[in-house]
Amino acid sequence: MRSASLLAATLTSGLYAGLFYTFAVSVMLGLRRLDDRTFVDAMQQINLAVENGWFMGVFLGAPVPAALAAVLHLGPDHRQVLPGPRPGSCSPRRRWSSRSSSTSR
Repeated sequence: MRSASLLAATLTSGLYAGLFYTFAVSVMLGLRRLDDRTFVDAMQQINLAVENGWFMGVFLGAPVPAALAAVLHLGPDHRQVLPGPRPGSCSPRRRWSSRSSSTSR
């Protein structure tokens, strides 16, 4: 279940990112050559066309497997998945020595 959720999160996030990248580097470059009124009309038509099950499934569904993967991978027995300081390692009680090793005479 953990691997499947991670795979689903990776695939849907990739589809989501790919959709926006493709739109930004192809569609928007073509639309910027249009006058303002034609641009607005074209964008409205694009918005109507993308309101379908495939787009909404990726657009609204991408966070679901990502959240599920996070919950499954960060359960009580898998807390050391993320890198970072261990709990208590940054304690404010820890004091550093006031002597510097570079000031020996």
